[in-house]
Amino acid sequence: MSGKTTDPDSGCLAINGPPEVRRPGLLSAAGFTLAYVLFALGCVAALVAAAWLRWFERDPGKRVARLRSTVSMLCRWYLEYHSALGLISVEYTDQRRLGPGLIVANHPSLVDALWILATQPHICCVLKGDLQESWLFRALVEQLNYVSNRDPEQLLSEGSRRLRAGETLLVFAEATRTTPQTMPRFRLGAAELVVRSGAAIHPVVIHKRGSYLSKSRAWHQFPSHRLIWQIDFAPSIQPAVGGDPRRARRRITADLQCYFHRCLDAGTVAQRPEPTEN
Repeated sequence: MSGKTTDPDSGCLAINGPPEVRRPGLLSAAGFTLAYVLFALGCVAALVAAAWLRWFERDPGKRVARLRSTVSMLCRWYLEYHSALGLISVEYTDQRRLGPGLIVANHPSLVDALWILATQPHICCVLKGDLQESWLFRALVEQLNYVSNRDPEQLLSEGSRRLRAGETLLVFAEATRTTPQTMPRFRLGAAELVVRSGAAIHPVVIHKRGSYLSKSRAWHQFPSHRLIWQIDFAPSIQPAVGGDPRRARRRITADLQCYFHRCLDAGTVAQRPEPTEN
């Protein structure tokens, strides 16, 4: 199946493409370079929207919700650009609007968060603290009311508070991108948030083919084949968090990692190097 589909109940967008198609005329450095320019322009557009909302929307909660929805829309447009040129194919499985709880995802590439945000306009992201050092992101992250991981204890305190208040948080359990051709190794932070808050877990398993934008490849090393993502919205989990918090934290982490490993091992789209040139 190819093309765009929208779930009328969730309002979530899916962009699907054929398996692997080599299109040298479109898969060019110019197409990907323009994508970087569009990304920067999208950030500027979000900053303009944030300034406008700060002036015209006095309710802080409504202002944050509208700005997050705007960012989600920009992510969808960004995804549509890549898909229209045949640069990427993204397929969502069991896509739905995720309710209150912790979205736990693996992290094979730099743009994983964008593809999730494109379908979930209401979520709060847990971001790398380094992004707050960038002039392009600092003000935007503050206006979006995202959570930084710069201070681990503050992250756990604020993140668990947000979860208890009914927010939906997105966290990459590895705290960094996965090394290509390896399985993710989860840290204890995601499980600690669950133990402290009692929140449900929404696993999102990301399969990616190709090493572009991965941990081992420079951003300017453009691929020669269509990039493929398969993003699986797995069934939600309500883990037991009673007893010794340390044992619960380790058990939840081990169970999650084992689950992701099984899904990734059985996935139809594996994180493999680019196909060889003919």
